[in-house]
Amino acid sequence: MQKPICQANPGPSWSRLLIWGICFLPQLTGAQNSVDPAYQPANTLAETLPETLSKINTRLEADLAALPKPNKKFLAKEYKERADSLKSELLQGSFLMDDRWNPWFQNILEEILRHNPDVAARDITLLLSRYESPNARCVGEGTLVFNIGLLPFLENESQVAFILCHELAHYHNNHGNQALHQYINTLYSPEMQKQLKEISRGTYNKTERALELMKGMAYNGRRHSRFKESEADSLGFVFFSRTGYQLKEAVGALQILDSIDKSHWPRIPYDSLFQSKGFPFQNSWLEQKGLGGGFSTQATQPSSSTEFNEDSLKTHPDCPERIKLTQAQVEALGKDTGKAFLQDETQFHTMQQKTPYELVEGLYQTGHYGRSLFRALVMLTKKRDDAYLNAMVVKNLYEICQYQRNHRMRHVVDLPDPEYSAEYNRFLKFINQFRTSEFQQLTYHFYLERWEKYKHTEDFMFAAVLATSLKPENPDFQSRLDEYLTTYPKGKYLDHIKAMKD
Repeated sequence: MQKPICQANPGPSWSRLLIWGICFLPQLTGAQNSVDPAYQPANTLAETLPETLSKINTRLEADLAALPKPNKKFLAKEYKERADSLKSELLQGSFLMDDRWNPWFQNILEEILRHNPDVAARDITLLLSRYESPNARCVGEGTLVFNIGLLPFLENESQVAFILCHELAHYHNNHGNQALHQYINTLYSPEMQKQLKEISRGTYNKTERALELMKGMAYNGRRHSRFKESEADSLGFVFFSRTGYQLKEAVGALQILDSIDKSHWPRIPYDSLFQSKGFPFQNSWLEQKGLGGGFSTQATQPSSSTEFNEDSLKTHPDCPERIKLTQAQVEALGKDTGKAFLQDETQFHTMQQKTPYELVEGLYQTGHYGRSLFRALVMLTKKRDDAYLNAMVVKNLYEICQYQRNHRMRHVVDLPDPEYSAEYNRFLKFINQFRTSEFQQLTYHFYLERWEKYKHTEDFMFAAVLATSLKPENPDFQSRLDEYLTTYPKGKYLDHIKAMKD
């Protein structure tokens, strides 16, 4: 899985996220056990997009005009990059803009703002991202981002509301901008610049010394960041307590966050998923050193003295301490008369069931083909007969094959890493072993084994066109292409199909 560096992709830079981020490891939950045969990807573009972009630009102009003179040039650069990054995410379709999703979350935000008139509601924009990291963040200029990768872990609407209250508290107290200013003012302080110049004039160990200096900056900011998180918890609960939600679920949300990285991916049965008559599965594909038992990290753990100490870089207080403090706030208010749900509970569970599909789709649409393939295979361990997931395996394999053919596979598929989970490393070792010709065979025969079963669906018919295109001399390619054009003359893949035909 992705390294836990508190970063959704695209998003803020690693250095800034050391200060801003809230980071949890994405895993699989029971919400994936429900079958959704009618899945259709959520919309990611809407008529309101120009309005949202305009709001970001207007706020940026106001923020730039209000910047203090010290280090104004550097601060302005950071503010502009933050706004540009957010606009880029919007234009790339990273956020859901769908009537099946957004109104439910917007209603929660409106419930919070209605009971907290001291929060500047006109400044707030709530965006739902397709990012897989179970996370939420306050961008700093009024935009709150809720990653739907967090939704399957939560138990009710009240827990969603508390998390949004926490992010609102960050905005209300201007924590994001304060952290950014602190970082820039420290970086460009006379003392820091003097140390950087001394390092640049040195002859030896420049990289090591620079890393030590960065490490010091991060460590020095730790107490400040932890204090701001505790402050956001406390103020966020005040916002939360004024609503009609169930107060104890603030504690419930924190308890879930405390255990969110303790779940595990199911083991992918490659031998049964990729077995085919035309390209039989070879047991040797599973006999790589370390593959069967997961990825051993003992020989590859960094040993440099400049390697960051993970515990020293945690920006959030330990969840047990946060739980304790929040529990005290709950008890101080006495009777809890709120409700776990203020909206239809059925919609909450429906969105939970659809979230894993949206993550597969989102990763594919943003070019993260390795991650998308991994998640599709994980879901297939329990949903073998899902036409969409089988189509996504073919589509991702096709794209990976194209990148490998051009010697650019590293752009879309990770290499094993000790910071990844054992099962993700197992996947990476499996998928990275194949040559281009083997990838073509694997993709083609995965499609062929399932063609008769899923040829009635548009997604799989398009996947069939892709798979057969890997063998242009195969007459199936023209047949599959013509079948798609005949069956779906106004299909969602029409532009792609026409480009392949030409």
